[in-house]
Amino acid sequence: MLNLLRVFWILGFAVTALTYPVAWWIESGSVEVILVSPADRSAWDGRRILFDLDDNDKTAPDYPKKVVAIYGIEHETKRFVFLPKDKVFNPPELPSLNLLLQDTTRGEHFIQLQTVTFFAKWIVTGSGLSSIALLVLWLLLKRRQAGQTTRGSEAPSTAA
Repeated sequence: MLNLLRVFWILGFAVTALTYPVAWWIESGSVEVILVSPADRSAWDGRRILFDLDDNDKTAPDYPKKVVAIYGIEHETKRFVFLPKDKVFNPPELPSLNLLLQDTTRGEHFIQLQTVTFFAKWIVTGSGLSSIALLVLWLLLKRRQAGQTTRGSEAPSTAA
């Protein structure tokens, strides 16, 4: 019983210690994309022609928004982890722009970075508290077992 408790509190502290480094490693592979509700691909060509007719300055602050408008409606910028490279679209007008043309009718839901950090916080809290509780229990049982062995080894006293 004591050995099993020792293994569990050591594993709990290991999980506590390794959760944030693993989360940071996952974060290093995240991709920042602009979520876009895509327009019909047939409309892209017409929108691209109108975009080319307009006098667009690539240094203008609203240029990326105009590029996104060709492909659909911009929603927000998010960071995703484990996002397949083929799902990120880089428009030829601005190749540095990462777009995620997310069609929710397909049932594609990708993991956001904020989800990873949310779960990391709770994993650290849960594993840390349970490890402390297991350590305290292990120490109490070890002390109790040590007290029983010392009492059992005492010689019985004989009253004269």
